[in-house]
Amino acid sequence: SEMCIETDINEERLGRIKKRAERLDILNIKTIKNVQDKDYTRFIIDAPCSGSGTWRRRPDAKFRITPQRLREILGIQAEILEFGAEHTAAGGRLIYITCSVLPEANERQIESFLAKHPEFSPIDHKELWRETLDIPLYPFDDTRWLKFSPLNTKTDGFFFCAMKKAVAEIKPKRTMQRDTHRGAGRNLQRYSATLTAMWLSSFSGLIFCDNFFIPVSYTHLTLPTNS
Repeated sequence: SEMCIETDINEERLGRIKKRAERLDILNIKTIKNVQDKDYTRFIIDAPCSGSGTWRRRPDAKFRITPQRLREILGIQAEILEFGAEHTAAGGRLIYITCSVLPEANERQIESFLAKHPEFSPIDHKELWRETLDIPLYPFDDTRWLKFSPLNTKTDGFFFCAMKKAVAEIKPKRTMQRDTHRGAGRNLQRYSATLTAMWLSSFSGLIFCDNFFIPVSYTHLTLPTNS
């Protein structure tokens, strides 16, 4: 049967996620402490970000982000994407979400990832939008991803991109980066976050489907300290 597997180093947050899902009648939930070494048909990353999509409601938050912190977050996003790529099954989908409006964390991040991973390609989000939400109006200019903002959707800023992995996997050319990518798996559990009720509510039809997958949530980032 279909199953949604969730992971977070914070057990309290995992409990909150499960309660929110149950409130939405999503009952096929299983929580785990560590990512299992297997391939998933849906691997969902709610990535760490600047939180700039919420600045209209929390204007003080923009004073807590620094250029250095932003660079660190961008590096973590890329690392988690690499980990997700290695754990997405052929023919499956890797889904990337932020609550940011910054291009560096959104479309630029995805473009950089796709340049290194020709086995992935964005799905047609306009078709997904219409099939899933049954709303004829598509309020975005690009079909490669969804970019919500107070200007075009009258919402907080969010970014959503679903990428499909080729069935016959195209092996990208890699050299010294391989060990770095493996490091993502070792370091993944050092980041803490929670999957927000808004994403569960707004996108349950998009992401809670099809066999086994794992949503990895990084909405609230706790940066690791060097040991």
